[in-house]
Amino acid sequence: MSTRRLSTLYYLVLLATLSWVTPVLAQAPVASTATSELAHQDGPREMPLIAASGDQLLRGDEVFRVFGLQNLEHAAERAFYVQGTPAQRESRDARLRLLREFGANTLRIHLQLFDFIAGDGLDVLRRQSRAFDNLRYQLDAARREGIYLLVSGNNVWFPDDVPAWYDALPYRERWEVQAFFFEQLAIVCAASPAVLGYELVSEPVIRRAPDATWYAGELEGYYFVQTIARGVSRAEAAGVARDWITRLTAAIRSHDQKHLVTFGAMGRFHGGALGVRNTAPLLDFLSPHIYPDAGDPGFAANVVARYTAAGKPVVVGETHLYRSGERLYRDFLAATVGQVSGYISFFYARGEGALAGPAWTPVPAALHMHRLNLEVLRDMREEIIGTATPAGR
Repeated sequence: MSTRRLSTLYYLVLLATLSWVTPVLAQAPVASTATSELAHQDGPREMPLIAASGDQLLRGDEVFRVFGLQNLEHAAERAFYVQGTPAQRESRDARLRLLREFGANTLRIHLQLFDFIAGDGLDVLRRQSRAFDNLRYQLDAARREGIYLLVSGNNVWFPDDVPAWYDALPYRERWEVQAFFFEQLAIVCAASPAVLGYELVSEPVIRRAPDATWYAGELEGYYFVQTIARGVSRAEAAGVARDWITRLTAAIRSHDQKHLVTFGAMGRFHGGALGVRNTAPLLDFLSPHIYPDAGDPGFAANVVARYTAAGKPVVVGETHLYRSGERLYRDFLAATVGQVSGYISFFYARGEGALAGPAWTPVPAALHMHRLNLEVLRDMREEIIGTATPAGR
């Protein structure tokens, strides 16, 4: 999330309490598609591989549409991977049950780079076994609930924990650290049917200044914008972006030739080196972050049109009504639902019977806005997912 899209109100919205969100999540719509039928089976779900064909995602021989959420309680999510206590695992299980009951078929998860790898330099990298064990647990839990995972990796949203040697590396050597991480990630994820795909990073940028910060878009200690290269001229930038995607995709493909690859793009910046025209040929599907804006009612639909013109499946990887209000948000979803392969929005909930929510009381108006976002998604779920149809129709 770039600083241009964030506000104090948005921060409060994202930190809505469990007592407000759980009732909305629990009001699950009636299942009517092949995807939602998974939610009524016992034991591990049958989860066909999600593939890309033309501008569609396919689940087996049927069109697959993403109806997804992501949890913005980053500290607790991070603690689960690093520690994975019985209580934290129970919390993850409860969260997945809530998603299934809500009718979601996808969860976007966020993996912090140095929670999963360690080392004193590029030549002495090692995997953090506990974090990967907890990821395996989540993969198994997601399969039990029939929830596909969009695995967003390589993020450094907490730069205080980054070793100094990593930030001292030239950008192409940093890519080798990232490639090591994705190789280890692919080893764990390759055999799991619960993986929708890999997200190379969330909201990357390329900067011209050689001393530019590696991490930007700060909000309350989180750094949402990730610099993948710096000291890059305008003329070089397009090639650098393609090289980065190619290198990390190769790391994944060394162990996993099946699951899809994308990155979380700031939809507002649809042109340039990391824009759709330059990067789409190298990706399996596109995942722009698009927030409808009351100040520019046609903006969001125009961004969707830019991405769908590439002829690849498009999943809106982040969206919310905080800048638009309910009416415009509904209009945006209704106008674009036939063009994209789905949406991923937000919720805040650690899970039933799990850890308590925050000790402070957020602004009621912000809580209402976040709950309203979920209610709109619940109301429009059947329209978003649609009736399962054979591929090619």
